[in-house]
Order: sequence, then C-alpha cells, then structure tokens
Amino acid sequence: MEVFPRLMAIKLYQGITGRRILDRLDELNRTQWLSRDTLLQLQQRKLHQLLEHANEHVPYYRRQFQQVGFRPSDVLTDLSSMRKIPILSKALIRENFEDLLTTDPQNRGKLSSLTTGGSTGTPLAFMQDGS
Repeated sequence: MEVFPRLMAIKLYQGITGRRILDRLDELNRTQWLSRDTLLQLQQRKLHQLLEHANEHVPYYRRQFQQVGFRPSDVLTDLSSMRKIPILSKALIRENFEDLLTTDPQNRGKLSSLTTGGSTGTPLAFMQDGS
C-alpha cells in the first residue's frame, strides 16, 4: 500500500511543477533493453529534435548555427558536425542570457529561475523548463 501514496505525491508534484517524471520513467522502462544500435538511433533523433527546436526558438543558437554553417539535420548523417558549435561557457550565458531563452510562448511561460551554488566564484543564474 506504500506505492499508492508515493504515486499520488509524484502526480501532485508533476501537477505543481509541470515536470513529467512519470513520462520519463515510462520512457526509460520502454527503452532500457533496446539494442545499442537502436538506442544510438533514438539518441540521434532526439538530438536532432533538440537542435531543430534551438534553431527555431533560441536566437543565440540560431545565430551561432548560421555563423558556423551548421544545420540541425547535419547530425542525422554526421555527428561530428556538432564540433562546429562553440562550447557554451558561463561568460557566454551571462552575456547572452535573453537570447538563450526560448521565444516559444508556450514554453517561455513554463520557465523558472535557478542559480548554481557559485562554488567556482560567482553563482550563475539560468532558466529551466519543466521538462
């Protein structure tokens, strides 16, 4: 009987925060026994979707992709094309904070502000969605 209260607590937390914990758990349970090749294909597809979203809805990445000649579809045929994308540093995040936020109104409304602990000096503020 202990499972039911935990499940209810998780569902309540999901409702409050918008995080989809049980969906993620279901996905992990469905994919944990896939072959290595199938998992790699799944990862590549998800990476492509993420990069498409960044290109479409995040001004910083749209600009970076254009500057280095990167297209999200490049990862479908050559994962090494990711090396074209400059590494994001704390300094770049601070300098480009607004341009790193999604322009998608549906997702923008779900953002919450967080900060790092600042163990390396100054804490870093960033935004996170419920995904």
